[in-house]
Amino acid sequence: MSRKAKILYGAAFFLVIVFGCGQIFAGYAGDKVWMLLHARMMLEGKQLYVDIFEVNMPFIVWIDTIPVAVTTHLAWLKDYQWLGLMGVLCVMFSVWVCSRLIRDHPGFSGNKNQQIQFALLLCYAFIVCTNPAYFFDRDHIFLILTFPYLLSYMPSLARCDRPCWLRICVGLLAGVGFSIKPHTLILLLSIQLLYILRERRAGILWSLENILIYLLGLFYLFCVWHFTPNYLNIVLPMALLTYGATSTKINGLYYSSIALLMLGVTFADFRPRHRSPLRKDIYYFLALCISFYLYALANNGWSYSYNVLNTFILFLSGWVLWEFLYLRKRQLSDGVAEQSKEFIFGARACALNLIANGLVIALFWSAVFTTDCADSLVCKTNNKFAEMMQQEHFQSFGTISISFSLWTHLVNNYGVRWDTRFEQIWMLPKFFASDDAFAREHHWILDYVAQGYAQDLNERKPEVMFVDDADIFYSVHKHIDLIAYLEAFPNFKNAWQHYHMIRTLDLCYEGKRQPGGKVGVGCRYFMYRRTP
Repeated sequence: MSRKAKILYGAAFFLVIVFGCGQIFAGYAGDKVWMLLHARMMLEGKQLYVDIFEVNMPFIVWIDTIPVAVTTHLAWLKDYQWLGLMGVLCVMFSVWVCSRLIRDHPGFSGNKNQQIQFALLLCYAFIVCTNPAYFFDRDHIFLILTFPYLLSYMPSLARCDRPCWLRICVGLLAGVGFSIKPHTLILLLSIQLLYILRERRAGILWSLENILIYLLGLFYLFCVWHFTPNYLNIVLPMALLTYGATSTKINGLYYSSIALLMLGVTFADFRPRHRSPLRKDIYYFLALCISFYLYALANNGWSYSYNVLNTFILFLSGWVLWEFLYLRKRQLSDGVAEQSKEFIFGARACALNLIANGLVIALFWSAVFTTDCADSLVCKTNNKFAEMMQQEHFQSFGTISISFSLWTHLVNNYGVRWDTRFEQIWMLPKFFASDDAFAREHHWILDYVAQGYAQDLNERKPEVMFVDDADIFYSVHKHIDLIAYLEAFPNFKNAWQHYHMIRTLDLCYEGKRQPGGKVGVGCRYFMYRRTP
């Protein structure tokens, strides 16, 4: 390796370290806020899916108890910073395992420069080009932990002999990664299917890696059944019936178009007739792109679920770039300099894809570290809520809300207590959009929500309640009076008689009001005070 190459690689790894530190200190954002708060509540003695009503599987909350617990003993970093540090360490370990696997690839074997480039590409995709709000969140954890497994069964590596310790590492990482969400099984099943179709044998099903995945999966299911039975008995059936109403097809179309654009640029000059040691792997990765797309659709089409697909396409761009460079080098070595030019456009297109993503991320990172919090919508909203509570000297609050983002900031930044179990009532929009027959058939869900609120209002007695006043509830475009809706249940009506409205908070900053003056969730709230 030349001295120049060592300097360039050293500079690149230094930038990776800088961005890794940025991920640790970037800020308290995304759904990680919910998970960390719920983890803290668990450690304080509350029971998940009883006192804390969470839609996600328990594993992600259990993971987040680690940084919360560490913070109680090592308070020089905050819990989300410890979580970010855990994420960086997990990424580096995953990259190391992947780098160890790629040594056996015919296109990388004996090529130290390309092996280093491979590690840098993974660091670029997993750290630099990852939104800090979703770094080491559920989908990011899933991707980085299962990546060594999907590499293990790519065509060029599937038949390689690997040391037992390496196979154990791959299996354990994949076992944890596939336990994050039920939807991750789409990728697992896709890898099995692709291997069986390609190799004409089913040896993958009883490989050491798969056995470890089965054992960890069964152990995890036992823990869920034993420690959080309400997830299987209440939350999961409720989510299967109602959670789809919290998303829209428009969002899915938008995020799908980004992925298609990235694929289009990557394969702008791809020519199927050429052959290389990397070619079969490209087709394998393309098939996995379909799996990641199905994974995003199964996740209700939320934006962060497409991050997995886009990150994988970014990696695929680097892989196709290597093939173009390989083909050009082969043509030059064969003395066909003129024909080698046909690969230049494709290589430039792949490089453009990588660079364009880097530039977009650079703009995003600059915004993260230069934007004054006082100018952001979240800070304005938090300050407004805090001002209202401080004026009235409230120490606890509750919510009847379908907004996902506000309440955890109020708890974390202002030290008030959140005294209702529902973070957001995501199950109600489905009832708003459905006919009476659906409500009659699944009335147990409404009964559960009303009973949960009645119990919290009577036992925890939050001093103030914030209630959504919106015209748009995600896919439901009509005004719903949430209090009137819930007062149809006697237990809620009896508990609610202790509350009376004191004011309305209008938070429609920065164009948040919809056309025609309509208000979406998270913009306007009724504020109710508890009276003796």
